[in-house]
Amino acid sequence: MYTSTGKRSAAVFGLSVSEFEAESISCVEDPIKDDPELPDNPAHALADYNGHDQKKQKVVAKRLKSLAVKRGCLYKHT
Repeated sequence: MYTSTGKRSAAVFGLSVSEFEAESISCVEDPIKDDPELPDNPAHALADYNGHDQKKQKVVAKRLKSLAVKRGCLYKHT
């Protein structure tokens, strides 16, 4: 989806819902359908960081990034 909207992407990394939940971040389904500006994406989801203040959000985001990097690249643009 990122590149289909005209943006450039070098790689894709991912996280599981359970990894977000372990950090007290809830995830909800948010499929994109019939949006005039975005392509359909039935797998789209939202992670809600609102339960954490801005400082805690940064700490959690760093931990989640570390998990995604440890898992490895899921897709690399060639």
